[in-house]
Amino acid sequence: MTNGQNGQKKKLETQLWNIADSLRGKMNADEFRDYCLGFIFYKYLLEFRLSHAKRPSRAE
Repeated sequence: MTNGQNGQKKKLETQLWNIADSLRGKMNADEFRDYCLGFIFYKYLLEFRLSHAKRPSRAE
């Protein structure tokens, strides 16, 4: 990575941390992590279910 790319990456990382801090408000960071991981897991299950529903069924 070039120096400019490292600077952009660091700036993006700082912005993301600031956004996460403002979103979680007074919530503990561990609680916020669990909250976000729950949403990510729910999204995974939903996408898996949708992809499974779109598969053609085998005629038996």
